[in-house]
Amino acid sequence: MEAILSFDQVLEAADQLPLTDQETLVDILRHRIIGERREALARDIRAAEREFKAGVVDYFVQEYRRGRTPHPCIACNDKLKFASLLRHALAWDAESVATGHYARITHDGGQYRLLKARDARKDQSYVLYNMGQEQLRHVLFPLGDLQKEEVRRIAADLGLPVADKPDSQEIC
Repeated sequence: MEAILSFDQVLEAADQLPLTDQETLVDILRHRIIGERREALARDIRAAEREFKAGVVDYFVQEYRRGRTPHPCIACNDKLKFASLLRHALAWDAESVATGHYARITHDGGQYRLLKARDARKDQSYVLYNMGQEQLRHVLFPLGDLQKEEVRRIAADLGLPVADKPDSQEIC
């Protein structure tokens, strides 16, 4: 915010400069703001890596040591994707976060509802069971209405390398 306010103040002063100096000053400030945002994003990424290790990897190892079967996807969704990632995205002024989960959301009568995916073979709504209203309000599941074959065809049409990627087997 500080950079943006500084930018606005400098732009007001820049009106007094010749056009070429204005353009140079604006470019310098634009690069400064981009650099500051990159640094903030890099900090967020490093924090997310630490959160992933603590909330998912360490949990996974601890559960096995206790003789229990861990479910890292539920831990990741609960502690990272729909908590930390969503919080960071909203702080960066995003309105929502889209994920590749096969699930759907409806909004009916002031309530958000989590629904199974149209492709029953790929449905992942069961790993999203603990999402609250605020999370559902800010999440998009664009794959939820598609069959897996459609997703692969779209990816191939777009030339994306993931078009032929094998399906995930639950562990990142």
